[in-house]
Amino acid sequence: MNASVLEINDKEYLIKLDKNEFELSFIQSLIKRIQNEQSYFSKIYEDEDIISKRSFQDDSGHDYLSEK
Repeated sequence: MNASVLEINDKEYLIKLDKNEFELSFIQSLIKRIQNEQSYFSKIYEDEDIISKRSFQDDSGHDYLSEK
């Protein structure tokens, strides 16, 4: 893996991998995994936001399933 390069700057990430060491199918599965993790963590942050919004609401008399 001596020929691999990772460059990070303000606008982009650049990863260069040697074709002799990495198969295209591995790279595709790696990209899919990264995309899945991004969507998973963005979903968690959205859920946390909903929970935090609920904690700031006034007591309107609504009951929640979690209270039962």
